[in-house]
Amino acid sequence: MIDELADVSKKNQKLIFQYEMRIKELENLLEINREEIDNNPIENNKFQNDLKIKYDCLKHELKRTEFKWRIKLQRLRIKEEILLRQINLTKNEIETIYTKFKKIKDIENNQNSKEFNLTSLRQKSNTPVMCFDYEKPVSSTFRINKSFAYYAHKGE
Repeated sequence: MIDELADVSKKNQKLIFQYEMRIKELENLLEINREEIDNNPIENNKFQNDLKIKYDCLKHELKRTEFKWRIKLQRLRIKEEILLRQINLTKNEIETIYTKFKKIKDIENNQNSKEFNLTSLRQKSNTPVMCFDYEKPVSSTFRINKSFAYYAHKGE
């Protein structure tokens, strides 16, 4: 998408340059034509009328070129805006996925830290450690592994 955006921006800049050059050419032609109309004698009406028609055509082409330029430029800007929004959307999606992944990792870390940590329990108290099997159904959760609790208390 970033490559597309770069291409659109390059096309946009090239198009602006081309149209500016064309507009300058047309303005120069208009100026030359205007000077010819002003410098020619009035008795040559046919030539003067041809010059006026040419001048009007050039003026019309200039307006039409400016209009085309504005439309194409507007389309390219819209396309650029769409690509920028897609990039931002993709960036936001990545941030959302990363945030969700981080939350899942935090939850896993919290669960790991909440699990029975025998070494920390041995260091904190002198009472025997009772081990429960949390994975099994409720009926078996109250079974205590007495020998394991004894050895955990002894620190072995």
